[in-house]
Amino acid sequence: LTTSLVLGEENWKEFEQIAAKDSVKNFALNDDLKQMITRNLKANIAKQVISNQAYYEVIGAIKIIQQCLPNLKSADNSSIVLFSTVAVQTGFNFHSIVSSSKGAIEGLTKALAAEFAPKIRVNCIAPSITNTPLANTILNTSEKIDANAQRHPLKRVGQVEDIANAAIFLLQQANWITGQILHVDGGMSSIKL
Repeated sequence: LTTSLVLGEENWKEFEQIAAKDSVKNFALNDDLKQMITRNLKANIAKQVISNQAYYEVIGAIKIIQQCLPNLKSADNSSIVLFSTVAVQTGFNFHSIVSSSKGAIEGLTKALAAEFAPKIRVNCIAPSITNTPLANTILNTSEKIDANAQRHPLKRVGQVEDIANAAIFLLQQANWITGQILHVDGGMSSIKL
Protein backbone atom coordinates (compact mmCIF):
# COMPACT_ATOMS: atom_id res chain seq x y z
CA LEU A 1 0.00 0.00 0.00
CA THR A 2 1.46 3.34 -1.06
CA THR A 3 0.21 6.70 0.15
CA SER A 4 0.61 9.75 -2.05
CA LEU A 5 0.20 13.19 -0.54
CA VAL A 6 0.95 16.67 -1.80
CA LEU A 7 2.44 18.64 1.07
CA GLY A 8 1.16 22.04 2.03
CA GLU A 9 0.37 24.05 5.13
CA GLU A 10 -3.24 22.84 5.14
CA ASN A 11 -2.41 19.13 5.26
CA TRP A 12 0.78 19.04 7.36
CA LYS A 13 -0.99 17.30 10.28
CA GLU A 14 -2.30 14.65 7.91
CA PHE A 15 1.24 14.16 6.59
CA GLU A 16 2.63 13.74 10.11
CA GLN A 17 0.01 11.07 10.87
CA ILE A 18 0.61 9.17 7.63
CA ALA A 19 4.40 9.44 7.95
CA ALA A 20 4.35 8.14 11.51
CA LYS A 21 2.04 5.24 10.63
CA ASP A 22 3.88 4.32 7.41
CA SER A 23 7.29 4.56 9.07
CA VAL A 24 6.35 1.94 11.62
CA LYS A 25 4.78 -0.33 9.01
CA ASN A 26 7.35 0.05 6.25
CA PHE A 27 10.57 0.44 8.20
CA ALA A 28 9.68 -1.33 11.45
CA LEU A 29 10.74 1.63 13.57
CA ASN A 30 10.09 1.19 17.24
CA ASP A 31 8.11 3.90 19.05
CA ASP A 32 11.14 5.46 20.76
CA LEU A 33 13.03 5.82 17.49
CA LYS A 34 9.94 7.10 15.69
CA GLN A 35 9.39 9.79 18.34
CA MET A 36 13.05 10.79 18.24
CA ILE A 37 13.00 11.16 14.44
CA THR A 38 9.74 13.12 14.55
CA ARG A 39 11.07 15.45 17.27
CA ASN A 40 14.32 16.06 15.39
CA LEU A 41 12.56 16.77 12.12
CA LYS A 42 10.16 19.18 13.80
CA ALA A 43 13.00 20.94 15.60
CA ASN A 44 15.33 21.30 12.63
CA ILE A 45 13.28 21.59 9.46
CA ALA A 46 10.65 24.25 8.86
CA LYS A 47 7.50 23.08 7.07
CA GLN A 48 7.56 25.83 4.48
CA VAL A 49 11.22 25.16 3.66
CA ILE A 50 10.45 21.51 2.92
CA SER A 51 7.49 22.47 0.76
CA ASN A 52 9.42 25.12 -1.19
CA GLN A 53 12.56 23.00 -1.64
CA ALA A 54 10.60 19.99 -2.90
CA TYR A 55 8.55 22.17 -5.22
CA TYR A 56 11.42 24.02 -6.82
CA GLU A 57 13.77 21.07 -7.04
CA VAL A 58 11.45 18.27 -8.10
CA ILE A 59 8.11 19.61 -9.29
CA GLY A 60 9.87 22.51 -11.00
CA ALA A 61 12.08 20.09 -12.95
CA ILE A 62 9.08 17.97 -13.91
CA LYS A 63 7.09 20.98 -15.13
CA ILE A 64 9.98 22.31 -17.21
CA ILE A 65 10.56 18.90 -18.78
CA GLN A 66 6.84 18.61 -19.56
CA GLN A 67 6.92 21.98 -21.32
CA CYS A 68 10.02 21.06 -23.35
CA LEU A 69 9.00 17.48 -24.14
CA PRO A 70 7.34 18.11 -27.53
CA ASN A 71 10.48 19.82 -28.85
CA LEU A 72 12.76 17.18 -27.31
CA LYS A 73 10.75 14.39 -28.96
CA SER A 74 10.90 16.02 -32.39
CA ALA A 75 14.64 16.81 -32.31
CA ASP A 76 17.56 14.53 -33.10
CA ASN A 77 19.99 13.66 -30.29
CA SER A 78 17.87 15.14 -27.49
CA SER A 79 19.30 15.20 -24.00
CA ILE A 80 18.23 16.37 -20.55
CA VAL A 81 20.75 17.10 -17.80
CA LEU A 82 19.49 17.59 -14.26
CA PHE A 83 21.53 18.64 -11.22
CA SER A 84 21.91 16.96 -7.86
CA THR A 85 24.60 17.18 -5.17
CA VAL A 86 27.39 15.06 -3.74
CA ALA A 87 25.45 15.21 -0.44
CA VAL A 88 22.99 12.58 -1.73
CA GLN A 89 25.77 10.00 -2.17
CA THR A 90 27.89 11.00 0.81
CA GLY A 91 25.45 11.97 3.55
CA PHE A 92 26.53 15.32 5.00
CA ASN A 93 25.20 16.68 8.26
CA PHE A 94 22.81 19.64 7.99
CA HIS A 95 21.94 18.68 4.40
CA SER A 96 18.66 16.84 5.10
CA ILE A 97 16.44 18.99 2.92
CA VAL A 98 18.75 19.35 -0.07
CA SER A 99 19.75 15.66 0.08
CA SER A 100 16.09 14.63 0.08
CA SER A 101 15.04 16.83 -2.82
CA LYS A 102 18.16 16.11 -4.87
CA GLY A 103 17.80 12.39 -4.14
CA ALA A 104 14.39 12.68 -5.76
CA ILE A 105 16.04 14.35 -8.75
CA GLU A 106 18.42 11.39 -9.07
CA GLY A 107 15.48 8.99 -8.99
CA LEU A 108 13.66 11.13 -11.56
CA THR A 109 16.76 11.01 -13.78
CA LYS A 110 16.80 7.22 -13.85
CA ALA A 111 13.03 6.88 -14.30
CA LEU A 112 12.89 9.40 -17.15
CA ALA A 113 15.92 7.81 -18.83
CA ALA A 114 13.98 4.53 -18.92
CA GLU A 115 10.74 6.18 -20.06
CA PHE A 116 12.28 8.38 -22.78
CA ALA A 117 14.76 5.86 -24.25
CA PRO A 118 15.78 5.54 -27.01
CA LYS A 119 14.79 9.01 -28.25
CA ILE A 120 15.90 11.22 -25.32
CA ARG A 121 18.90 10.72 -23.05
CA VAL A 122 18.54 11.81 -19.40
CA ASN A 123 21.50 12.22 -17.05
CA CYS A 124 22.34 14.10 -13.89
CA ILE A 125 25.39 15.96 -12.57
CA ALA A 126 26.09 15.73 -8.83
CA PRO A 127 28.70 18.36 -7.99
CA SER A 128 30.44 19.09 -4.73
CA ILE A 129 30.94 22.63 -3.51
CA THR A 130 31.52 24.91 -6.48
CA ASN A 131 32.71 28.50 -6.46
CA THR A 132 29.43 30.20 -7.38
CA PRO A 133 27.29 32.92 -5.77
CA LEU A 134 25.25 30.16 -4.10
CA ALA A 135 28.34 29.08 -2.15
CA ASN A 136 29.41 32.62 -1.30
CA THR A 137 28.88 32.30 2.46
CA ILE A 138 30.88 29.06 2.54
CA LEU A 139 33.69 30.31 0.28
CA ASN A 140 33.92 33.99 1.22
CA THR A 141 37.46 33.90 2.65
CA SER A 142 40.69 32.27 1.53
CA GLU A 143 40.70 30.24 4.76
CA LYS A 144 37.23 28.82 4.02
CA ILE A 145 38.19 28.06 0.43
CA ASP A 146 41.31 26.21 1.60
CA ALA A 147 39.42 24.29 4.30
CA ASN A 148 36.81 23.15 1.77
CA ALA A 149 39.50 22.30 -0.78
CA GLN A 150 41.24 20.04 1.76
CA ARG A 151 38.06 17.94 2.13
CA HIS A 152 38.37 16.85 -1.52
CA PRO A 153 40.90 14.32 -2.83
CA LEU A 154 41.85 16.74 -5.64
CA LYS A 155 42.49 19.45 -2.99
CA ARG A 156 40.44 22.21 -4.59
CA VAL A 157 36.84 23.37 -4.78
CA GLY A 158 34.91 23.07 -8.01
CA GLN A 159 34.80 25.87 -10.55
CA VAL A 160 31.90 26.80 -12.80
CA GLU A 161 33.90 25.53 -15.79
CA ASP A 162 34.13 22.05 -14.23
CA ILE A 163 30.37 21.75 -14.09
CA ALA A 164 29.80 23.45 -17.45
CA ASN A 165 32.23 21.09 -19.20
CA ALA A 166 30.46 18.07 -17.72
CA ALA A 167 27.09 19.43 -18.87
CA ILE A 168 28.40 20.09 -22.38
CA PHE A 169 29.78 16.54 -22.52
CA LEU A 170 26.47 15.00 -21.43
CA LEU A 171 24.38 17.23 -23.70
CA GLN A 172 26.43 17.01 -26.89
CA GLN A 173 28.96 14.19 -26.90
CA ALA A 174 27.67 11.40 -24.66
CA ASN A 175 25.48 9.72 -27.25
CA TRP A 176 25.60 6.33 -25.54
CA ILE A 177 25.14 7.49 -21.96
CA THR A 178 21.75 7.73 -20.25
CA GLY A 179 20.37 7.25 -16.75
CA GLN A 180 23.70 8.15 -15.12
CA ILE A 181 24.60 10.32 -12.15
CA LEU A 182 27.95 11.96 -12.96
CA HIS A 183 29.76 12.93 -9.77
CA VAL A 184 31.77 16.06 -10.56
CA ASP A 185 33.06 16.37 -7.03
CA GLY A 186 36.86 16.24 -6.94
CA GLY A 187 36.66 12.58 -5.93
CA MET A 188 34.71 13.25 -2.73
CA SER A 189 31.97 10.65 -3.31
CA SER A 190 34.26 7.77 -4.21
CA ILE A 191 37.74 8.28 -2.75
CA LYS A 192 38.71 8.50 0.91
CA LEU A 193 42.27 9.65 1.61
